[in-house]
Amino acid sequence: MMLDNNLRVADLTGLTGDVPREISKLVSPILTKTEPWEYSLLKGPDKDPLRYPTVVRNTCGPRPDDKYYLYYAHHDIPSGIGCAIADELCGPYLKLAELDAGRDHSQVLELPRDDVTADNAVLLKHAFGSTPLDHELIGNFHHLSSPCVLWNPKAELWLLYFHTYQYLWPSGGGHQQTYLATCRDLATHDWEILKNPDGTWQIVLPVTAEPWMNSQSSYHSICCLPDGRFVAYLSGTGGEYIDGQWQITSRGLGFAMSDDGISWDYSPENPFVEDDGKGLAVGMIGYLGNDEYLVVWADNERVHYGRTTDFRTVTRDPGPAAKWQGGLINPWRDGDTLYLFKGDCIATMKLPV
Repeated sequence: MMLDNNLRVADLTGLTGDVPREISKLVSPILTKTEPWEYSLLKGPDKDPLRYPTVVRNTCGPRPDDKYYLYYAHHDIPSGIGCAIADELCGPYLKLAELDAGRDHSQVLELPRDDVTADNAVLLKHAFGSTPLDHELIGNFHHLSSPCVLWNPKAELWLLYFHTYQYLWPSGGGHQQTYLATCRDLATHDWEILKNPDGTWQIVLPVTAEPWMNSQSSYHSICCLPDGRFVAYLSGTGGEYIDGQWQITSRGLGFAMSDDGISWDYSPENPFVEDDGKGLAVGMIGYLGNDEYLVVWADNERVHYGRTTDFRTVTRDPGPAAKWQGGLINPWRDGDTLYLFKGDCIATMKLPV
């Protein structure tokens, strides 16, 4: 029996050979910019493409329509989380505003402030290479990004993890943190952000005091395992202020486990891989059977495979790096084909079955 793709674990059971190290096809781009919020005020209109695709099929909840819902974002002012829908996995995807003339945009989550301007974008650009005071002047919530959507079979609830920028460095909260929104009925596009008793957004995957993740806890990949536990495949960034200048000094990858997708236990062995800040990126998790999982990550654009049984330690595959570009991946298996939603494209991998 195949795993439900809505749980975001790549089903790699039943293979007659090793997981391939190359892709067979690339479809790009999935979407193009058509709405004002999709254009970067920081890097210019032709930069920062629509990316971070995460796709689910609306087969769960009170009104399943069997359609594919793709969530996306960019990473600069004024990005929110957008949604597009298709009848087929590879599209074509139509944005919500294209499907409903009464909608002004295709966002399901918007920035919680309405004064985002080009002037603020200039300040933000200056701040990330400058002093803590600049961060305070700009405020928070410049972008919502890196959506990760999956089905929670225990609570019968859709989960949407995302990150934003908040300057919480003085209190130990870092610069980017991960939050959670939930939805009962996917077709309503009515997402509710998890909040604290005082009404502020609840951080569900905070930064740590460790050097590899003291600044950014973001770009995570969350999935639900066959045994019902949730695993967060963590991407962390750490650094320090040196002579008033912010410097990234470390990046690392690790894991956290949860029974409900809200309260998380970070592995004491984190990170399982770390570098000096040059480049590490979460890839995906795949189930190989017999309680063994494939872990995929990228290191300076080289893609590596490893295996784990406990989500604490990873044994690196001794083979060569894969021959495709890595990054945050939403996998989807259909028969002998593994679809990889990543960046602004869909790649396919033929599996040996």
